[in-house]
Amino acid sequence: MLLAGVAQAFDVTLLRAYPEAGILRVDLRLNDVFDERIEASLSRGMPATLLIHAELWRSRTAWFDRLVSNADVSIKVRYEALRGRFRIERPGLPPLGFDAIDSVRTMLSRAIPMPIGRMETLKPRGRHYVMISVTLQPMTVEDLRESEEWLSGEVEAGRDAGFGVLTSLPRSVFDALRDYAGLGDRRARRVSPDFEPEELPIEWPTESR
Repeated sequence: MLLAGVAQAFDVTLLRAYPEAGILRVDLRLNDVFDERIEASLSRGMPATLLIHAELWRSRTAWFDRLVSNADVSIKVRYEALRGRFRIERPGLPPLGFDAIDSVRTMLSRAIPMPIGRMETLKPRGRHYVMISVTLQPMTVEDLRESEEWLSGEVEAGRDAGFGVLTSLPRSVFDALRDYAGLGDRRARRVSPDFEPEELPIEWPTESR
């Protein structure tokens, strides 16, 4: 079943599940990822990271469901001020460049393939489901360290950067400051209907539930 979950800043849609080269893959789509505040932060040079976590579960009656496998993918979006372009980075793939934030939004709304686990781990005739969790991190301590030179202007050699005090803060204090500024993490979650391996490939309706 699909769960509505808590209030979400954006939406994740599951499109289909299918086997490919012995791997179970799920296509998902992200909608309305960036609100106005995040877009403004991106345009000022603050990067944002999307963390996608996928889990494959097997339903079991009269007992807890069993986690079969899981996988993680990260997508980072940043603005290159010198080139005047937005950049999407994903491990293992070449970066993509875009001239406008609307183009970034369009790209993220396309189907994103997500490998979850090997088909051999699925139990024949067993009922399975996929759970996708997406976290949007508008700013991390690591991102701030990478952006210190931009934030503090041109930094002369040997001179302390103006934002160095922020990156030296304990993570808990930094997170509190970030949340206070309205830049806290945003999350979305989606759970697929149950399916059996014999039913694959399978497509799911994309309307809201």
